[in-house]
Amino acid sequence: MSSRLTLCRNAALLCSYAYNPTIRPTGVCHAVGESASCTTVREGDVLAMVVDTPTRIYVVFRGTWLQDRNSARRNFRAHLTAEDFYRVHEGFADGLREVWSDLLQVIRGKLKAKSRPVVIAGHSQGGALAEIAAVRLLNDTLDQQFLQLSEPPRLPDVQGAIFPDALITFGAPRAGDWTYSTCVRQLAQSSCFVARFTNVNDCIPFVPPWSWGYQHGSPEWFLPGGQPRMWVAPGFVVRTLHNLWNRIRTQRLHDSLHGHRASTYAAKLQALPQLRGT
Repeated sequence: MSSRLTLCRNAALLCSYAYNPTIRPTGVCHAVGESASCTTVREGDVLAMVVDTPTRIYVVFRGTWLQDRNSARRNFRAHLTAEDFYRVHEGFADGLREVWSDLLQVIRGKLKAKSRPVVIAGHSQGGALAEIAAVRLLNDTLDQQFLQLSEPPRLPDVQGAIFPDALITFGAPRAGDWTYSTCVRQLAQSSCFVARFTNVNDCIPFVPPWSWGYQHGSPEWFLPGGQPRMWVAPGFVVRTLHNLWNRIRTQRLHDSLHGHRASTYAAKLQALPQLRGT
């Protein structure tokens, strides 16, 4: 079995687990089949989990928390705001800023105890936060000129730097402008494994719209209906037609969010036999 597939499965399980209302500030997490310590960083409606396993550290951002109206409102603060030399979704940027300092402190503490690869993941709004966080971690150390390089950037050995080993998102909305999307593409061309999963009948990856200046930065890994499989970058027309066909076939004509649940992504990843193109 592909180690990357296992990585994606674990990330999906943890993203689903992040919605558990009984999560404590510190505790034990068994979601990935092995005992792991879990530390949560929470500020208002934003929650990030740092799951410490023997082989990896998972940093997982929870998506929209419907029990908190501020979480839903954050999605609609879609003005593009400056973040260094690129622009990102104002609501998402503010959410990440609220937990950033404490989150870095927890991650660095885990790495100081034992150096391991760091995997950043998130579902829905949490996927956007995860993506912005991964780009910020890279940009905190590299000069912005890395965007102009024709070759993938080489990651320097900088004391105290945190480089993500993987960025895995599920049903994430668009999070930034064209320059930001270039950062994500450069991240994918470096040593970081980047996977952006979308699911049939999931409308969230379509927003905010292109006409507002937003772009996705990494190729789409689409999970269609029917047998467990994956399509790499199927394109807008193919995906839209398949979504329509699947709604008719399953008689879910009006349920646009049916495929958006974190638990649905987790179940599909568990059934997926392999990752195409890896």
